[in-house]
Amino acid sequence: MLDVHEHASPKYPPRTWANAARADLTAAFALDFTTGGEVLTRRAAGAKYIAVKLTASPMIAAMTLIDFRDRQEPRATLNIAGNGMHTLGRHLWTQDRVNRWVYQTVKQLHQHEPIKWIFTGGQTGVDIAGAVAAVKLEIPCTVNLPRGLIQRDSHGYDAPHTQDEIIAQITQGVAELEKT
Repeated sequence: MLDVHEHASPKYPPRTWANAARADLTAAFALDFTTGGEVLTRRAAGAKYIAVKLTASPMIAAMTLIDFRDRQEPRATLNIAGNGMHTLGRHLWTQDRVNRWVYQTVKQLHQHEPIKWIFTGGQTGVDIAGAVAAVKLEIPCTVNLPRGLIQRDSHGYDAPHTQDEIIAQITQGVAELEKT
């Protein structure tokens, strides 16, 4: 099940707080943890937050998450957050590369102990990759975007989308994963 949700607020912080509050654990996957979004995510998730560098192998990332998750109660739901393509693109990461990394990491975490629900903010980069992984692994997922289904693109511009456009991004990401 995939739920593309439009938050009541047109701003990013309220949906960040909402996602962190709904999940048992927030996993932030990033190259730069100093961006405004990453600082806010850490503050919103508090003790339920773990930062994992995208430079780690998916296996090491999964083991780090498993170790952290095993010490949490409850631990059935996961909020996937992290850098958008505006940040990742500057480091030569593509959406497909992020999708593959997040999928491989989440797959190992899910195999260790099933994830019952994934929440994500729906932005380009890690957020959409979280939704791609959820759909591919058949984990229910809520994609929670600011009102207007706003996404920031790789150039840093915010633009509204339709639910069909967001779903198409996720579906395309899943299709790309299945090519190899």
